[in-house]
Amino acid sequence: MNRKLLMSLFLMFSLVVQVLAQDRVVTGKVTSGEDGSALPGVTVSVKGTSKGSTSIADGTYKISVPNQAVLVFSFVGFSKQEVSVGSRTQINVEMKSDVSDLEEVVVIGYGTAKKQNLTSSQANVSGKSIENRPAGLSTDNLLQGKAAGVQVSSLNGRPNSSAFIRIRGEGTLTAGAQPLIVIDGVPVGNSEGAAGANNVNILNTINPNDIEDIQVLKDASSASIYGSRGANGVLLITTKQGKKGLPKITYGFQTGYSERTPDNFKLMTLEEKLQYEKDLGFANDYIGTYMDDKGYADIADVPQAELTKLWGDLKKSETDWSKTLIRRAQLTTHRIGISGATDAFSYNFSAQNANAEGLAKGSDSYVKAVRLNTEYRGAKWIKTGLNIQFANFKTNELRDRFNVQNPFYAIYTYNPYEPERNADGSFNLTHQGFSISEAIENNTEVIKANGGSGSAFVAVTPVKDIELRSQIGAFFGATTREYFLKPNSILDQYVGDPNARGSKTDNGSLNFNYVFTNTVTYTKSINNTHNFKGLGGIEFTKDQASTYAITSKGFPSDKVNTQDNASTPVSATTFKADWALYSLFGRMNYDYNQTYFMDMSIRRDGSSRFGLNNRYGVFGAISGGVHLEKLSFMQDLTWLSSLKIRASYGTAGNDRIGNYTSLGLLRYNSYGLTSATFPSQVPNSDLTWEKQESTDIGVDFAILKNRISGTVDFYNKESSSLLFDRPLSRTTGFQTRTENIGAVKNSGIEMALSYKVIQTKDFTF
Repeated sequence: MNRKLLMSLFLMFSLVVQVLAQDRVVTGKVTSGEDGSALPGVTVSVKGTSKGSTSIADGTYKISVPNQAVLVFSFVGFSKQEVSVGSRTQINVEMKSDVSDLEEVVVIGYGTAKKQNLTSSQANVSGKSIENRPAGLSTDNLLQGKAAGVQVSSLNGRPNSSAFIRIRGEGTLTAGAQPLIVIDGVPVGNSEGAAGANNVNILNTINPNDIEDIQVLKDASSASIYGSRGANGVLLITTKQGKKGLPKITYGFQTGYSERTPDNFKLMTLEEKLQYEKDLGFANDYIGTYMDDKGYADIADVPQAELTKLWGDLKKSETDWSKTLIRRAQLTTHRIGISGATDAFSYNFSAQNANAEGLAKGSDSYVKAVRLNTEYRGAKWIKTGLNIQFANFKTNELRDRFNVQNPFYAIYTYNPYEPERNADGSFNLTHQGFSISEAIENNTEVIKANGGSGSAFVAVTPVKDIELRSQIGAFFGATTREYFLKPNSILDQYVGDPNARGSKTDNGSLNFNYVFTNTVTYTKSINNTHNFKGLGGIEFTKDQASTYAITSKGFPSDKVNTQDNASTPVSATTFKADWALYSLFGRMNYDYNQTYFMDMSIRRDGSSRFGLNNRYGVFGAISGGVHLEKLSFMQDLTWLSSLKIRASYGTAGNDRIGNYTSLGLLRYNSYGLTSATFPSQVPNSDLTWEKQESTDIGVDFAILKNRISGTVDFYNKESSSLLFDRPLSRTTGFQTRTENIGAVKNSGIEMALSYKVIQTKDFTF
């Protein structure tokens, strides 16, 4: 009996051991906790063993595991997760991002750096904060209120119009205060047009939904690496690349409207205006005609009964000019995109079609744009990329003068008792002698523009710690403008030739700019304590521009508006210009144990724009910082997540002048019956850059596990040798000469505070 019992217990134990030792297959899918996308390449291993597997392109995995196993999921940029298998055969995992705000990698001039390592004043505007926001097709207006020290003001109510962007105030008087724009590492000019491309705002060629982030370089320490063009700050724009996973197709539709901002003026009603005129003893044109017919010498002589009847008749023609000339402007946008990536290749393609009405009737704009970004890693030591952007614009413009030709001016000057049209259907010229409504119909102005930018790069790592990178970037802008005063239109009758009715001006520009950049980067860490990163580079920029303008008059009909149908040519002019910039630059970053930091940069620019005696300039910066929370005496402050103090000093320049301002120029004309040349500009061989010196002291902090964070900056920015026209004695035969005179100072305090009240997977406040 005992032998049988022992035999049974032995068989049961063997069976249990066999069952426990038997492997089984577990499958599942790994996704990102940020957007739910599949994560390929995730390492799935059995804890305590050498068994492992990897998720494939769609995020799925398969692994053989023993009972009571624990699976470990690990992937770069995400927190490692451990999951007990138990009796399950299918386990889906959602991985959480492991990148904190301070560990975030941000773009800097000609490279990247960890946010926590920055010793300069630099603000980040994420792409998520500006996407899907209506802005009348103007991307630069989306920066309003997004960064401390950055002022963005809309120019006017026209769609697609550029905004004024000022970083830490006006640093110049006449040489252009817009910041330098850098797209995917390529300097392309300022937001008023790349390198002088008229009417093509480089920012507005970019679909806001294609922007990954915008880094705003505010002090000289961050902007000095751009030398002669960094005095007004720099906007570093990075566009999106495809993310690993299956192809992702998106479509977006957006519609909205914009309205004129209410002002503090309350205009008189029709009754109030007529009573006001009577009290002043003024008879308007309508009442004055009646008085002449009846023989009244003064409005006070008109019986109130007759005056009331006249006012009643005028009431029938009452016009609300605000509603007649200004409207609620409609905006409609369609966007489509496809993106994805594998271990070796990534791609992101997008296209948009946007239409926007202007606040003033008769003004509107249309934009079509496409972008393609690709990257290919052929091997661990080589990577190539190509970014291409193209945009087509069409804008119907209105005359923007500070007089009755401007609808925003006219709504305050036209009388409420004046109708838009007369009884016979013709346009009423009002007491101002002009009709905006008539001008919209008969003074047409159409601007068409094509703008594109692109860059291609190759980066190789021939040996450990050294990267060589070559990049070529280009921008082109082509514009055409047609401005037609129809024959016998009101404006044509005022300013046109009575013997040759109607006039037409065709003008346009073509601009091409390219930048060739070569850099070498050396990264070295000694015992994970002394960390060095050096950068050296050479850059060449070339810009070519040409313009034309043709004007003629005398058109047989308002239906014919081509120049060959005009009876009288008026003028025809063309212009060509080019300039070049040759640069050498370098930077060294050092940190000790991720606690103490020091950065130095230098750049030498040579520009064809400046005088022979001052064609080359050197700009540099030095900055340092320390993470106080990592020091021993701060370790007991558990509520303190981060506390960094930093200081910087640097110089930069401003080169926004004409291409030939430093040269003595000649013009051609006639003298008697022969041709002649004469001086048209005084040379200045000493003309050079505006110079700027900037000092910044800042504090960055975060508390309560980064739930509350902020930045405080004290800055002082002084610009000298301003580019300004000095008046000359008339005895010289010239009125002015551009010289380096004058100075401007900007100083202030910037503060930014962020509080994550609620932050979960599905909701953030």
